[in-house]
Amino acid sequence: MKNNKLRKFLSATGSIASIAVIAALLLLTVYPAAAKLFFGIKHPTVLGFSTAVVISGSMAEEINVNDVVIIHRQEGYEKGDVISFHSCSGLVTHRIAEEIDEGFITKGDANNTPDPDIVTYNSIEGKVVLIIPKIGGAIQFFSTPLGMLILFTIAVILLFIPAKTKDSSDGGGKGGEEK
Repeated sequence: MKNNKLRKFLSATGSIASIAVIAALLLLTVYPAAAKLFFGIKHPTVLGFSTAVVISGSMAEEINVNDVVIIHRQEGYEKGDVISFHSCSGLVTHRIAEEIDEGFITKGDANNTPDPDIVTYNSIEGKVVLIIPKIGGAIQFFSTPLGMLILFTIAVILLFIPAKTKDSSDGGGKGGEEK
């Protein structure tokens, strides 16, 4: 009997955890896509945090292609901080090499020379506070309409299949009572 209760508890916990992960993925993909499409927000945030998928090796060793960086806007930045900022080529993630009166000089760790443009405070999206390795490809896929449809389908299955399994496993009330 204890084994059966433990099994049910673990099953329920696993289902809740799976649904939470799927819900988080949906939030992280649907909200930014909707904010960009409907409100014209270039880099939307959730609770002050935003994400970016790294697409170049300019920060290799610490941050690699297909890593996801979690970015948070700070009150100030200093030499050595890894920041994400807007440039003419899009969102760039590099390290602050030097602070000057006009802003910051940045450089990718794997690059031989500093970036040619000065990064102003207003162009900074935020400081990199977390790096999640190698999931950028999946995040980019789940940001597509097909990926969102697959996530939504998995969430629906996870919500409804355990209920049906529970109903069918109780034997429909015929015999087999537990003691």
